[in-house]
Amino acid sequence: MLRHAWFIAVLVAAPLAAQKSGPQGDTWDSIAKLPDFGGLWEVTFGGGPRGAGEPPSFTPEYAAKVQAFQAASQRGEIEDGPAANCVPNGMPSIMTQPYPIEILFTPGKVTILIEAYAQWRQIFTDGREHPEDPDLTFNGHSIGHWEGDTLVVDTVGFTTDTFLGNQGMRHSDKMHIVEKLRREGDAIFYDLTLEDPEVLVEPLVMPTRILRRQAGAGGGLIPERGNCETSFETEAAATQIREVAEKVKANIGQVIVGKQDVIDLVLVALFSEGHILFEDVPGIEEVHGLLYQEVAKGT
Repeated sequence: MLRHAWFIAVLVAAPLAAQKSGPQGDTWDSIAKLPDFGGLWEVTFGGGPRGAGEPPSFTPEYAAKVQAFQAASQRGEIEDGPAANCVPNGMPSIMTQPYPIEILFTPGKVTILIEAYAQWRQIFTDGREHPEDPDLTFNGHSIGHWEGDTLVVDTVGFTTDTFLGNQGMRHSDKMHIVEKLRREGDAIFYDLTLEDPEVLVEPLVMPTRILRRQAGAGGGLIPERGNCETSFETEAAATQIREVAEKVKANIGQVIVGKQDVIDLVLVALFSEGHILFEDVPGIEEVHGLLYQEVAKGT
């Protein structure tokens, strides 16, 4: 059963596009100039609207579906929510669960680890665009950029197997979400705008949510918070990854001068279980061979 109801929404017709400015997190040096999102964060509900509010304005087709769901519920024919069938809540509700999240920066990517339902999100900040035909997933395909100290995330490509709220409304695969995360002191202000031309007459803007930093939270995310016994531990793994990365970079620096961006990308691909295709000028194969050897030694 989903824990949340419709959020109070303000309907607007403002464009979702935004402009890049400042460091973009594409290198370790660039990341060092960005706001520190490290640590564990948890959404808070005090001091602002929560609970049920006026529902969004649906298209006629989807308004009829909501009415049919509500009528069936009154007859006792209640449809189980996704979580009852071991299906993650998906976006946008996965970002508003009352459990901690951890945000990790690596060159060209922001990773969000979510304790609720053992979920994670990848937000690519390397300048790429969305695929023309993205695979449909619970959390979608996310690309991001920085506007000064604000991380702006654009996400598309959602499976239709998740609900919007607890009124039986499923979004379409045309749902498009833009999030903005901005740190002020020990809080991250989280704003979300959602549009779906097949479901909503106009885009809707969720009320600002505040994520508070957990003081003294050194134990990482709780592994038992997974969905249907799925679990993982993050803090120890993140520490181990950082230690291995620094060791490998130190070893490589003793035999290879320069190529720091290539080394960083190799480590990112290694720890994310990705693939590497080298394209370089002729005669550089020996350098790549040394790089392979040093990475193998360090890991």
